[in-house]
Amino acid sequence: MMPDCKTSDRNPLIACLLSMAATGLGHIYCGRLVKGLILFFASFAFGPIIVAAANSGASNLMLAIVIGSLLFMLVLYVYAVVDSGLLARKLRTYQLKDYNRWYLYLLLIVVAASYPTNYAHSIRSHVLQAFKVPSVSMSPGILPGDHILLNKTIYKTQAPQPGEVVIFTYPDDRRLNYVKRIVAMPGDTVEIRDNVLLVNDRPLDVPIDQASALDFKT
Repeated sequence: MMPDCKTSDRNPLIACLLSMAATGLGHIYCGRLVKGLILFFASFAFGPIIVAAANSGASNLMLAIVIGSLLFMLVLYVYAVVDSGLLARKLRTYQLKDYNRWYLYLLLIVVAASYPTNYAHSIRSHVLQAFKVPSVSMSPGILPGDHILLNKTIYKTQAPQPGEVVIFTYPDDRRLNYVKRIVAMPGDTVEIRDNVLLVNDRPLDVPIDQASALDFKT
């Protein structure tokens, strides 16, 4: 056991480095266990928030929440680093606590390092994925170099509708993805006649683009 009377100065640089490795760990190093744990677990909030935003089904709301979550995490991270350093500077004589152990610090660092990686992979696979468009197939609505954020949960709560833009994997080459607009539903008949798109023998106000199919690797 660590004697209760054992004291040690808190190094501001170490506090900042620990907070950089795991948000809130610098505060735990300085004896602010509750605040440190709150910051630590708050840094994991981006995952559930992004998943909830994707399930909302509203594209503008989803994008706003995703951007807001990322900004919140950045602010939280910077605050934890700066505040822990300032806190360490104020502690002239610090009485070590039972939780001031290197292996507990290491455990929190491992959790903090693995969680974003695993959660980000899960979000990319099942919730949201970003794509960069390389060709002109969908211009002028989508141009080469545009970035698309794909919501993979939307069709769990509603059926696809004509006019919506979708991304799908090319059946003959699973490395390729195509982005296209839905023009018809199962049971409809589709025909291009004199460069006019007909669905159920009715023309749609959609120009027929003769460019090659859009494809890009994930």
